[in-house]
Amino acid sequence: KLCNFKDILSSVKRKKIIFSSAEVPIIVKKQPKYNINRWALCGRDNLYINTICWKLYNALKRKKINNDKYWLLLCYFWSSDLRTHTTNKKWHAAIYKINSTLKKLKIKKKYIFTKFKGFKKIKKNDPFFKYEGNYIKFFNKNLEIKFNMKKGLTLDSFVDKAVSDKSLFGTIYQGQIDELDSDYYSGHFDLFRKGDLTKITDLIIMKDNINILKNHQNIYLLHLKHHFKNGEILNKYIFINKKKKELEIYFDLKRINPSILRLYNITINPSAFNKEKLFIKTNNGGEQYEKFIINKDFNHGKIVQDVSRFTSSNNGFPMTKGALILGDTKKSLHFESNKNLSSLVAMINFRKLKSDFFLRTYFSAQESDDTTANYKKDGLIANLKIKAYKN
Repeated sequence: KLCNFKDILSSVKRKKIIFSSAEVPIIVKKQPKYNINRWALCGRDNLYINTICWKLYNALKRKKINNDKYWLLLCYFWSSDLRTHTTNKKWHAAIYKINSTLKKLKIKKKYIFTKFKGFKKIKKNDPFFKYEGNYIKFFNKNLEIKFNMKKGLTLDSFVDKAVSDKSLFGTIYQGQIDELDSDYYSGHFDLFRKGDLTKITDLIIMKDNINILKNHQNIYLLHLKHHFKNGEILNKYIFINKKKKELEIYFDLKRINPSILRLYNITINPSAFNKEKLFIKTNNGGEQYEKFIINKDFNHGKIVQDVSRFTSSNNGFPMTKGALILGDTKKSLHFESNKNLSSLVAMINFRKLKSDFFLRTYFSAQESDDTTANYKKDGLIANLKIKAYKN
């Protein structure tokens, strides 16, 4: 039976009905393959065009440009028509128009990485840094962060003592939790190549090429560079600000041809959070945060079986203000990503276990469905800032 919202509201006592949930935060019409990632992360290069749109939007706001001409152009650049089965002619015409608009407004299209300026190699006797076997630890009386040099500078632990004595996220090793049969790291990327879906990841990188630096503000920088066999190039920058108790990770990837690309893979420590009180907060287009309770098993990155073509994911959080908060009633982790660099989509994988839970958030830069075109990206730069708070 076909019914409208008026019929639904008249049939129940509660007038407020919430249709979305943590597992389905964005409701989309028709078939399961039509999820938000179709427009956000698939198509010809939807990450690129969405990122350019955010860059243009933020510049128009910052420069206080009220000319309708530019706002109408932005609406066209953000249209669905350029994000699904568009033609070559339409796509190239749009890209040409985008480039000319950016040039007129003096908006730089490419991000030039300059944040490492002013950093110098760390002194051997630095009192807030030490090696522990295959690990590097940065610490003071309030903060302790440990990285694994044999796994591409993944995070072993992150402890903010003002929030919790326990590590809030990091690595869960095989055997720590009976129902998990492998190691789960934090802070790495997984790329599945076009065609054969061969996986590449920075987890394979050993400690040989790591630079450890520091600036006059006592901010530390870990820098890792790696060339993969098929030509992909990774520069990974990790900034540790002990004063702000803040961590920021940049991925600078070049010569990539991904079918799927998921970044950061933050694995939550289940012993640090109350599994009965877990929640997510973010913006899905509105001004106010939307809050979602996590109480059912779901994985936004689980594939959708479709007769027409492989669909790699089923939902996600677009983070329209670039922020995601994950926590319980006592503490939370705040994640911030710059939409001007890469308009990433946050995804969650949650599973209840007998005595614990498994919870991981990752930030996707590319998904695959029937709209995905075969192209090679020039490159990608993305950042994620992480900070813990007491609620």
